[in-house]
Amino acid sequence: MNKPYLRWILLVLKFAIAATVMIWMFKGGKLDWSMVLEGALSFDVIGVGILCNLALVSSAGVRWHWLLKGQGVDFPFKFAHHLTYVTAFFNQLIPGGIGGDAMRLAFVLKQSHARKGQAALTIILDRFLGLFSMLLIAALGSLLMFDHILASPPLMMLVFSTLLLVIGGPPGALLLLWLLRRTDRFPAWIKGHPGGRWHRLLQLGSEFANCFNSGKKHVFMALGISLFGQSLEVMSLVWIAYHLSMLIIPVKTFFLAGPWAWIANILPISPGGLGVGEAAFDQLCQWLSPVTVSAAFGTIFLVNRLFMILATIPGLLFFLFRKHFLPHAPEVPSIDSLT
Repeated sequence: MNKPYLRWILLVLKFAIAATVMIWMFKGGKLDWSMVLEGALSFDVIGVGILCNLALVSSAGVRWHWLLKGQGVDFPFKFAHHLTYVTAFFNQLIPGGIGGDAMRLAFVLKQSHARKGQAALTIILDRFLGLFSMLLIAALGSLLMFDHILASPPLMMLVFSTLLLVIGGPPGALLLLWLLRRTDRFPAWIKGHPGGRWHRLLQLGSEFANCFNSGKKHVFMALGISLFGQSLEVMSLVWIAYHLSMLIIPVKTFFLAGPWAWIANILPISPGGLGVGEAAFDQLCQWLSPVTVSAAFGTIFLVNRLFMILATIPGLLFFLFRKHFLPHAPEVPSIDSLT
């Protein structure tokens, strides 16, 4: 089958999955349309929700800028900030939440005056820190509900996986960086042919690891910024739940359900994770509830998604007028290159 046609078929399938999940959730009482309207039309909810999401995206821009500085890449803060909004906007529309990063990479590689390879690798590190901060918040939240978690096998498995990733992830990453700093000692059969693609990748990885070693403070600062932004996003969920009279479960529940729902939201199953994040959040809230309740918890996540879309509208403006906001902007990537 022709590859472009296959991509379009997969795209249509993902939209179909999103529509099916959303219809199932509305019919099953996991989403409540009247409460969606209530949250979307309440000025108190809208104001705080959009501000929290704006703070999340802006903090992600600050985080990436710190990582760029740690690698000695001299992109202006405005460039990193505006491009982060572009990434966030397209992550809401493109299946899987990776397309925005592909677009960010396209802009980075277009810059002629910067260390493009190092800057490209910071995008991977930025994504890793974002995921790790969510896992760390979830791990800390699980410690607050440990007695309840022990009584639920699904929750025990989820928390065990979370703690395993939080505890084992950083040592694994540091080991990889330690090995990359010593690529000059690798035997020739590992390094590959001089000047070859694999050889150049190892050299780039070695330079990245050396810069990481000398700029650890930038990584720790970026992690702190990420934790701050993600915590604000959790509080946005709490605020929405409170105003929709759905704060019938402990607040600490949101610090475990929220991060894991966002991680599920990244999976390349539906456009922007629509339906997947809502279903994951609803199920986790049901599991974490001290008593059996019948509530449309997915509504909270859906309302927050609407605020996230509104908060990323500046990213659309930065993209449409990219010749002004993003110097040396590349041509618009095709949908085939992003999905």
